[in-house]
Amino acid sequence: MSYANADFRTFRASIGFVTDLIVDAEELRAHADKRAIDIEDIKLAITSKVAHSFIQPPPRQVRSGGTLSNGKHAHGRCSNSFNPSFSAKRM
Repeated sequence: MSYANADFRTFRASIGFVTDLIVDAEELRAHADKRAIDIEDIKLAITSKVAHSFIQPPPRQVRSGGTLSNGKHAHGRCSNSFNPSFSAKRM
């Protein structure tokens, strides 16, 4: 798919993403007291953007509803009864 066939919103979002990367790379360059942005600044900006923009999927055991290797249920303890660990005081 070329930009000529892409939706305008997609194009605008792409430009915004690239602009954010350049701004982040410029901040990294300034922090490192370098004269110009280099490829390492761009790579670090991309890495930080991706690390904060996308989340990793849950482990396979959680997705399948199975048990973990330690024998515990992947979703933790689940109880249908209300059993608070503190005593409530009425006023």
